[in-house]
Amino acid sequence: MSAVKITYRKAIERDLLTYFSWANDVATRQNSFSTEDVDLKTHTTWFLNKIASKDSLMLIFENENKSTVGQVRIESDVDNAVIGISIDPAFRGQALASFMIDSACTEYFRNFTQSTIAAHIKAANIASIKAFEKAGFNSKELYMVGNERRIILVRQDV
Repeated sequence: MSAVKITYRKAIERDLLTYFSWANDVATRQNSFSTEDVDLKTHTTWFLNKIASKDSLMLIFENENKSTVGQVRIESDVDNAVIGISIDPAFRGQALASFMIDSACTEYFRNFTQSTIAAHIKAANIASIKAFEKAGFNSKELYMVGNERRIILVRQDV
């Protein structure tokens, strides 16, 4: 998948500002369902709750120089699990996303009981759709929210 050697670890409290920076990146906001900037107070509460939650897997990916290249978050509830990804702007376009998504899914299936992970993506976000498909997601379903087309891609534990 990627020629760059990247590893992952669980997100910890010291990653809060890194996640905050990624959350407010212009391209990230454009591709998110909520396009408004996130304030630090709201983000801090959200982040600390997520890293402490038994229903959330938050992974930080780092390259061989220990630079953070991105994150993948998978959250589960009674019925399903939902995945999201952010890549640091400095590392976009390096074909890291599918490797990160695949690694996170493998880790999730090892540690959680859900056997299906869903990705909800804006239909116009072709790069993200391709990265998820390359990581084994399929079963496309289109739906509308207001005037916006969205797609659901699903990956099953094998």
